[in-house]
Formats: sequence, C-alpha cells, structure tokens
Amino acid sequence: NNTQPEDEGSFSGSAHRAWINLKSALGGGKQMILNEAERGEDAIKEKYEEVLKTTAGSGATDILNRHYAAVKKAHDKVRDLRDQCKHESKAK
Repeated sequence: NNTQPEDEGSFSGSAHRAWINLKSALGGGKQMILNEAERGEDAIKEKYEEVLKTTAGSGATDILNRHYAAVKKAHDKVRDLRDQCKHESKAK
C-alpha cells in the first residue's frame, strides 16, 4: 500500500497539487489540505459521471462503473476525513 502522494498525472491534477502545496506552505494546515483534496475528488467524480452518461450501454460501461465506484469511495473517504478534522478542531 503506497502512501506517497501522486506526483504525475493530468495538467489540472498537477496544478491542483501545486495549489495545495502553496496554500500549505502559507500555513493552510490539515483542514485546508483536506478541503482542497475533497474539491479535487469532486472534480474527478463529476468527470466520471459525465463520461458514464455519454458511454451508457457501450462496451466500456462495466469498466467505467468499477472505476467510478473506486473514485466515489476515495471521494467519500476524503470527505469523511475532512468532516472529522472539522469536528475535532471545533471541539478544541
């Protein structure tokens, strides 16, 4: 299980990682990083939803649905971590 962050990918993914790094360097903290990560996961999820609509019934549908399920699971995990962090910081 690799826990190292991704350092390759699409231009928009690279730009988003650079934005997170900049905000973190400026003192954004864990909550900011989780907010930005969840925003990135939202964008990925939306792209899959668009593609699934346009490819419905094609030979790729099963594969795309499996990928989408993994993307949604990752999105939900990041969202839950973000919410947990938010609740922990309010409790302090």
